[in-house]
Amino acid sequence: MPSSLPWLVQKFGGTSIGKLLDTITEDIIPSYYLGVQSQAQRNNKNKNQNKNNTNNIAVICSARSGKDKSTGTTSLLLQAASLAEGTGPQSESVLDDVIDRLIEEHRLAAREALRKTADGNVAESLDDIELLTQLEREIVADCEAIRGFLHAAKTVGELSPRSRDRIISTGEKLSSRIVAASLSKRGFDTALIMLDDIVSETYGSDLSAQKTAYDELGPGFYNGLAQKIGQKVLSHVGKICVLPAMCAVGVNAQELQIWKEVDGIFTADPNKVPSARLLATVTPEEAMELTFYGSEVIHPLTMKHLQSANIPLRIKNVKSPQGPGTMIYPSENANARRLSPDRRAFMDAHGYDGDDQSRRTPTAITSKNEVTVINIVPNGSTQRYQFLSEVLRCLAARQVVPDLMCTSEQSMSFAIHSEILTTLARAGINIYLISQGASQVNISFVVREDHALQAINVIHSQILDIPPTEQHTGLTGKGGIRGPWLF
Repeated sequence: MPSSLPWLVQKFGGTSIGKLLDTITEDIIPSYYLGVQSQAQRNNKNKNQNKNNTNNIAVICSARSGKDKSTGTTSLLLQAASLAEGTGPQSESVLDDVIDRLIEEHRLAAREALRKTADGNVAESLDDIELLTQLEREIVADCEAIRGFLHAAKTVGELSPRSRDRIISTGEKLSSRIVAASLSKRGFDTALIMLDDIVSETYGSDLSAQKTAYDELGPGFYNGLAQKIGQKVLSHVGKICVLPAMCAVGVNAQELQIWKEVDGIFTADPNKVPSARLLATVTPEEAMELTFYGSEVIHPLTMKHLQSANIPLRIKNVKSPQGPGTMIYPSENANARRLSPDRRAFMDAHGYDGDDQSRRTPTAITSKNEVTVINIVPNGSTQRYQFLSEVLRCLAARQVVPDLMCTSEQSMSFAIHSEILTTLARAGINIYLISQGASQVNISFVVREDHALQAINVIHSQILDIPPTEQHTGLTGKGGIRGPWLF
C-alpha cells in the first residue's frame, strides 16, 4: 500500500468502545479507510476492489467503560493498584478478584465482538474461532502479567508513579486488542502498536537524560515523542493501526477526529439550555478557554501540538457518524497566512473574519460552580505593584491558582461588558466580579451559584441572540441530549 496516502487519526472513548464497537469497526473506520460513506458502496468496493484503501487510519483507544465510569476498566485497575499498596491478607484476595473480573469482562467482550456475524448470528468460521482463541490468550496474558506485577508491588508495599501508569495503561492495551481483532475479523489488516516504553526508546535508558526530559516537559519533549510514535506507525503503512498517543503530529495527519456520543460543541450545555445550537466550528483559543472555564472540550496542550503542525481537529458523534460535527482549525498567526480559499469561506460563513479568524459575535457560554471570591484591600503605605506581587507570592506558596483577577484600574471592553451588565441587571442578577482575559477571547463574571442557570439562559438568548423557544433536537432528531455536552 503506498505510503503517500493521507493519514487520518481517530480517537474513540471507552464508553463508545464498550457500547458501540460494531458501529465503530463496521461503519466508521471502514468508511474513512475506504473513502466511501454508505454500507452499499463499501460492500461493492470490498467485492470489486479487494479493500483498496484511500486513507491510512490510526485508531487511538481508551480503556473500555461499563454503563458508568465507576465500573469501567480504569476504575478497576485503580482499585487494584490501591489494593497492592494495602496491608493484610484480605486485600490480596480482593486484588485477585479484581483481576479475575477484568479477565472475565474482556473475554466476554471479545466473544461478543468476534463470534457474531453481520446478521447477529454466531460465527462458525474457523478463522474467527482461531482469532478469538488468540485474542483470549492475549487478554489473559496481559492481565496475569499485571497480577504478578501487583503482587510483587504488594510485597514491597508501594507503587512508583511510573508503575502505577503502567498498570492503568493495561486498560488501553486490552481495549486496543479487541478493536484490532474486530477489524481483522472484517478483513482489514491491522497493526497493534504498544507504547509502553516510548519514553525510554525516545530518550534512551539513561535515567538522568529521562529525568531532564521529564523536568523540562516543553515542546521539545513532546515533539520527540511524536516523532518516535510517527516512526512506529509509519513502519506499518497500509494497515489500520491502533495506538494510544500523539500520532497525529508524528504522521503529519490530515485530520484528527475525536469520536464521542454527542454531536460536537454547542453554544451552551443542552441539558441546561434547551435552545443550544451545534457550532460548525470554533477556534483553538475558544476551545481552550471553554475547557479552562468548566467545559470539557480538549486539553490545551493537545490543541497546541495540533496547531504547531497545522492539523485540524474534528469532534464527531459515534451515534450519528454522518453528522458534520464541530471542526477546530489551527489559527496561529504563522498558519493563518496559509488559509485555503475553501477554509476561508467556511470560517467566514460561520462568523469568523480575516486571516486572524476573529469572531464577530459571542460563540458560547459555560459555567463553573463553587467559585470563591476574595476581596483584598491594601493599606495606604503599600505601593500597588508591591501589593499585587505579594498577593501572587502568597497564592503560589499555597499552590492556589486564581481563575480570575481584577483590579480597580483594569481596562475592559466596555461595549460587551455593558451589554452583559445591563442584560443581567434586567433579569435581577447581581454580578460580583467581571473580567476580560488577556487573550481577549473570553469575558468572565461571577454570580451567585443559585443564579447561574438563569444567567446562562439569559445570556444565551439575549447576548448570543438565540431564541429560548427553540428546542435543540440534535443531529439524531431525538433532542434532550444527556451526558457530557462537549464530547
